[in-house]
Amino acid sequence: MNIYLLRHGETDWNREKRIQGRTDIGMNDRGRMQIRHAADVLASLPVDIEVILSSPLSRACESARIVADRLGYRREDIVVEPLLIERCFGEGEGLTERERRAKYPDSPFGHIYPGMESVEELLGRARKAFDKITETYCDKENVLAVCHGAILFAIMSAATDGGIVYWGDQITLEQGNIHRLIYKDGVVEAAQYSAAEPVFKNIVL
Repeated sequence: MNIYLLRHGETDWNREKRIQGRTDIGMNDRGRMQIRHAADVLASLPVDIEVILSSPLSRACESARIVADRLGYRREDIVVEPLLIERCFGEGEGLTERERRAKYPDSPFGHIYPGMESVEELLGRARKAFDKITETYCDKENVLAVCHGAILFAIMSAATDGGIVYWGDQITLEQGNIHRLIYKDGVVEAAQYSAAEPVFKNIVL
């Protein structure tokens, strides 16, 4: 099974470097352009995307619809999966980096906020999402999950049993980036799409 992971396109909060989390911010025009490009990449692959899953947040749902239209996949067949929702950042949501450091000066690196989902909780949810995909769609070869930066990174980390360190430097996570997990006989290989090549390049675990 190939599991393609697509991060939604840019929002105004992304541009302003505000933490979004579960705050439901829609994509901007640049974000739609990023996703149209990602959709072209997916359409160019010699594979047939059989299932499209999406986080319930609007920026992911719109991204999924854009890709579905490009691939000839029916919008009504997009599966909204609650496990793919972004990490909750509690009281940090909506704050810029400067505002976060000013409001929480004693927080390590200025990014631990009251009410946020812990890394352990996030990785546990990511593992559940990965297991649900591989079990529910075990008869499919190509599945696309449209989601968000933190949960995407967590899925990559959980699926590789920590081979990809959560929020480490092994992968890049810009808006509209595509990653791939190849799952076979309980073994996972990971790759990220390189626009410079353009190919999927394996990630060394």
